[in-house]
Amino acid sequence: MSSPLVKQIVACITDERSAWKVLQEATMLAGEQCVGLRLIICQGILGKESGPEAARSFIDKIRHAAEQGCRESGVNVIIETLDCGAREAARVKKIIEESGIELLVLTDSLPNNRFARLLTRKAEEIARGCNCSVLLVR
Repeated sequence: MSSPLVKQIVACITDERSAWKVLQEATMLAGEQCVGLRLIICQGILGKESGPEAARSFIDKIRHAAEQGCRESGVNVIIETLDCGAREAARVKKIIEESGIELLVLTDSLPNNRFARLLTRKAEEIARGCNCSVLLVR
């Protein structure tokens, strides 16, 4: 007899500007639905805009906020940082396929320049092909 998958919500942070909104929304939803929260921080994406030291500082802050907020909400949280460059989207999709994911909460701010708006953004790449519900927070 196989054990049932633990149901959880995944919050995937791909952008610093809206990361706090995603964390807040995902924690609230996980608490309301009495499921666990898995926070995935895509480190390579964050490091592109701000540099490695600022990215590490941001990751430490979001990690601390997630642990504290989830403890206060009674939500079990797993936090992981991905640093696999262009393969981050594929890795997140694989995590979703292998786990009992109910909902994927994503963040992806709109780019500042016109050319970048024409390119496929990381959140869109992750959301495409997921077999769970997706909530995009901006």
